[in-house]
Amino acid sequence: AASGGASPSAAGSGRAPAADGEARKEARLRARSEDEERWRGFEAALAQAEGGGSDAPRAQLRSRDIPWPSGPPGNPLRIDPAGHPAVVRAQLRAGLLRWHPDKFEQKVALLLPEAGGEREAVLAKVKDIAQQLTSLMSELSAAGAPGR
Repeated sequence: AASGGASPSAAGSGRAPAADGEARKEARLRARSEDEERWRGFEAALAQAEGGGSDAPRAQLRSRDIPWPSGPPGNPLRIDPAGHPAVVRAQLRAGLLRWHPDKFEQKVALLLPEAGGEREAVLAKVKDIAQQLTSLMSELSAAGAPGR
């Protein structure tokens, strides 16, 4: 007897891979959106901390306060390599600007504690993210742009 609650993928129809692919795409887009929302909140907090004036005590950040990207190793921003090349490049460039070690250090490192190695650990993680994005950009450029 067939149950009315069976999903197309559970029913074994020929559309299961497409449905699974669509679900993965939706999950990736949702995670990217959540990452962006957390980043905007972080930037707002940074702007507020910077606007405190020279007499105000400096806000302290911890590694756990940083909205680290939620993607897997090798693609921390969950960029769809099969997406339109211009969109993929724009997403990678934006990510590289955001996670550029020097820029991140100028903007955030002064708010991190000097003692205990947390600042160094954060900067090392930022550098790793930037290297992953650079590698992904190189891979995608090599695969999609012969002669470049």
